[in-house]
Amino acid sequence: MTNLRAVVLAALARPGAPRQVDLARAAGIAPENLSAWLKGRRTIPVRAIEAMLAQLDLVIVPRS
Repeated sequence: MTNLRAVVLAALARPGAPRQVDLARAAGIAPENLSAWLKGRRTIPVRAIEAMLAQLDLVIVPRS
């Protein structure tokens, strides 16, 4: 199973990706909460994850 945090971190490392602070704002969470989530130290609401995935142009595809 791929770790969602690792996928978001990889997307943030791509050229042209938003900064963490901008991604956090787009997701409606504090930048320090995004940072803590990326380090596995806290949870964030599903709505924030959905907003981040949309901002990063990522989709979740179920396995067949």
